[in-house]
Amino acid sequence: MRLGDLASGAGLAAFGAAVAWHAAGFPRAPGHMFGAGLFPIVIGGGLVACGGLLVARGAVSGGLRGISLAAWTEAGPRAAAAAAIAIALPVAFIWLLEPVGFLALATGSLVVLFLAVGVPLARSLAISVVASLVCYWLFAKLLRVPLPRGITGFLGF
Repeated sequence: MRLGDLASGAGLAAFGAAVAWHAAGFPRAPGHMFGAGLFPIVIGGGLVACGGLLVARGAVSGGLRGISLAAWTEAGPRAAAAAAIAIALPVAFIWLLEPVGFLALATGSLVVLFLAVGVPLARSLAISVVASLVCYWLFAKLLRVPLPRGITGFLGF
């Protein structure tokens, strides 16, 4: 599926602006100049900037082309299945995060996604395990964000 740069950039910029606007209402931490909204505001600003660049590129290259489903219909059923998996995984992640836990679910989700787009199994497993451990370390240990342990709670991370 193709969506012109102008339309996708406008959507991305609007989403970034909504994220930043919503995060601006987050309370500040007592005794600090910043609070929980700092990172979402920075990320929202980055999304607005990237969306603006896409809008500019789309305006220069031909404007609004709309949505074209030709790329999906020519790619075959494997591409449609990969797209469906990419859409379904975040929904499943939200529903299963607490009972399954971050490490197991992130690793499994990445393996499924990589296999769906044709990455070999050994490479999928290696990348998924490393990426999940790095994300877990970054958020749970470095930033001290409590991530659900689920079935991996016995590991004592």
